[in-house]
Amino acid sequence: MKSNEKMVLLMKYQDDMSIKEIQDMLEVDLSMVKMRLLRAKKK
Repeated sequence: MKSNEKMVLLMKYQDDMSIKEIQDMLEVDLSMVKMRLLRAKKK
């Protein structure tokens, strides 16, 4: 798993952040956050 995918996964489930909060923190598109979560879940 790539580090950026792992980071998003941890932010979502360990830190209990919303996708919007993750987007704001990382300053990336919402679709990019969703794609990283999807890829991380598949691994």
